Amino acid sequence: MQLEAGTVIPKIYPSGPLSNFIIDLHYSGSLGKLFVCMGSLGISVFESQHSVWAGYGVRGGPLPATIFSSSFYDTVHSKLWISASGGGGIGGLYSWMNGDESTMQHYGFDQGVLGYGVNDSGFNVMGKGTLGTHGNFIVPSFVAQGNDKGLIETTDGKTFKAITVGQTNAAPFGVCAQDQDNIYYVGTPIFSDPSPLGVVAVATDGTTQLIAGGSGQPLGSASVDAVIVDQDNGLWCGTTVGVQVLTHSINFQTGEPVFNPKPRVLTFTDQQNVHAIAVDGVGNKWVGTDDGVFVLNADGSDSLAHFTTANSPLIDNTVVSIAIDAINGEAYLGTPKGISRVSSIYKEGGANFAAMYIYPNPVIQNS
Repeated sequence: MQLEAGTVIPKIYPSGPLSNFIIDLHYSGSLGKLFVCMGSLGISVFESQHSVWAGYGVRGGPLPATIFSSSFYDTVHSKLWISASGGGGIGGLYSWMNGDESTMQHYGFDQGVLGYGVNDSGFNVMGKGTLGTHGNFIVPSFVAQGNDKGLIETTDGKTFKAITVGQTNAAPFGVCAQDQDNIYYVGTPIFSDPSPLGVVAVATDGTTQLIAGGSGQPLGSASVDAVIVDQDNGLWCGTTVGVQVLTHSINFQTGEPVFNPKPRVLTFTDQQNVHAIAVDGVGNKWVGTDDGVFVLNADGSDSLAHFTTANSPLIDNTVVSIAIDAINGEAYLGTPKGISRVSSIYKEGGANFAAMYIYPNPVIQNS
């Protein structure tokens, strides 16, 4: 079922099979499915075309009794990667081939997935994964005292290698990205112990730089719950005090990045507690906060909309996760009370221009 533009279904969940306890949403356009991670409860899958739910619980179902925190569909390797936390050899990463739960595989310490601690294969705390610049899947991991590796990647979809982030203190690396200059970024989300640091940048030569957060630091907050790279190669950092855009130049003598000490502050989200940032089909940014959803234009210079419970059927102002269906122009907004499904005019453009008719062509200017 496709929604008409501008309509909002106020609640498609918790009519789902498991719970309204939502940690993370991820939409796969190639599969037409929304994946909902619900921690120790399991995973639900929503087929958008037919509005059908399927639930996979950790008790009496196909999933082990661990905590499922996020997912990402890797179109390069045709795998749904699911981040999990836990001990006893059941934490780490899981994959579903083509999003099919019957093909589930587990990836742990033996495949290069980082343990929480130095040479610790017994416990894993994985963050939110994404695709890198060259089709490599990258995912961060919490690190314990003395461990300087907080990011792993795979190019073959089977084995992982660890990437040094240069921080030997315990840190909760939970979000990541890679930009057009092949620089890796890992951010530290809100957490009590270990405490957050900000964003670590890892250059192509392996050198690392900490862009620290907090009072008197480049970033306004050390808690970074979302990072994305925009069309201008800027890094959008969603923090507890709003969105800040980190930019850099390249030192042509050394090849190392030089970061602007003053990130750009987006006025419309200033001092907002940001939980999620997603990009729609035309490059607009959807920012989930404790005060609803802000829809910003591609560079963040203008506000296109601000949805709250007061001006829309949004079921809760705290938006913890956002998933975008770019093909149909729909957004799924995850809240503590369930999911709102929003239809917009912002659909992804087509790649085939054969049906376009332009007249007059060419235009002849006589004066």
